[in-house]
Amino acid sequence: MKGPNNHNWNGGETMSQGYIYLKRPGHPKANKKGYVKRAVLIAETYLCRPLEDHEVVHHKDFKRDNDAPGNLLIMNKAAHARFHAKLNFKKRKSERRLS
Repeated sequence: MKGPNNHNWNGGETMSQGYIYLKRPGHPKANKKGYVKRAVLIAETYLCRPLEDHEVVHHKDFKRDNDAPGNLLIMNKAAHARFHAKLNFKKRKSERRLS
């Protein structure tokens, strides 16, 4: 049995890799099981539009389950990748200094 009739049903909410996902089958960003990151749904609500394919949601405090609107930043995928690459470079550089 699927959905509310299943004894493991938790209201259509699940967590994976620190992100909270909500059951939204048919949503353009839904995975194969019909779940969408809650941060995406919140961002789309505040933007009053769906996220475009080149947009991602970044958590300012790096806590993947903190989906407060003030903690979410919409970035394009390339800028987001550069941002994290720069952070990782700085982290590795400071770790080399300490050793």
